[in-house]
Amino acid sequence: KKNVIISLGGGSIINDEIRKKLAFNSITLFLNTNLIELEKRLKKSINRPILKNINIKKKLNELDKKRRKYYLLSDITIENNNNTLNDLHENFIKKLSIMHGKKIKN
Repeated sequence: KKNVIISLGGGSIINDEIRKKLAFNSITLFLNTNLIELEKRLKKSINRPILKNINIKKKLNELDKKRRKYYLLSDITIENNNNTLNDLHENFIKKLSIMHGKKIKN
């Protein structure tokens, strides 16, 4: 399919084959959230099997060490700590416009 948005699980990026496909077929976006904010958000989550019955802060640090180098290869990085959804949207459109050298309408 063309012109779709796909949200991958955080661990997907460590798979070589997935990274190759993303590099060839996609524009990648990294929503960069600091670990303190992530910990606050994830403490309430019941849908994250990798974080069940463990020290969330320690696990986030481990995962970040393995994954961050790949996340930072994304085409677009947006800071995502205390932003509203509208802020994220505007920032994405702005960076996408710069990337393509033209104004993109919202």
